[in-house]
Amino acid sequence: MAVNPNYRRNGIGEGLLQGVLGTMKEAGVDLVLLDCLSEAKEARALYGKLEFTVRAEAMVKRLWVVLGGGDMNLIRGTVLSRTVFC
Repeated sequence: MAVNPNYRRNGIGEGLLQGVLGTMKEAGVDLVLLDCLSEAKEARALYGKLEFTVRAEAMVKRLWVVLGGGDMNLIRGTVLSRTVFC
């Protein structure tokens, strides 16, 4: 879920998330696991406001990948740290 930066801080994300959670509860879902980037401070604050708690942290590492061939090789690598709320 994401809200356009021009429209953030207006309750849109909270409304969307509360709607989804309500629908899930009506469907009988009893546990929600949420994946969030560690650096997403505003999102983490919203999840805390809606009573999600940090239960585990996962470390992710993408190994170097070489794409293409010859002189036009593209090398890509990403390291992410994620927190799981539930």
